[in-house]
Amino acid sequence: MYKVVRYFTAIQDNNRPYNVGDVFPHKECGYTVTENRLAELACRNNLQRTQLIRYEEDAVEEAPKK
Repeated sequence: MYKVVRYFTAIQDNNRPYNVGDVFPHKECGYTVTENRLAELACRNNLQRTQLIRYEEDAVEEAPKK
């Protein structure tokens, strides 16, 4: 599971905002996230030039806030 480590807007997901601590991609994601896209966001090879997500093996997905 990937967790957001820096705020960003996912341009490939209808400009959805992702805040620090969010799971990427969200459950209702309307597109298929490729391994290349995950690698791009997990390193500096993106528009912000910084790591945006990190793989966390033991992360637990939180229930949506109401």
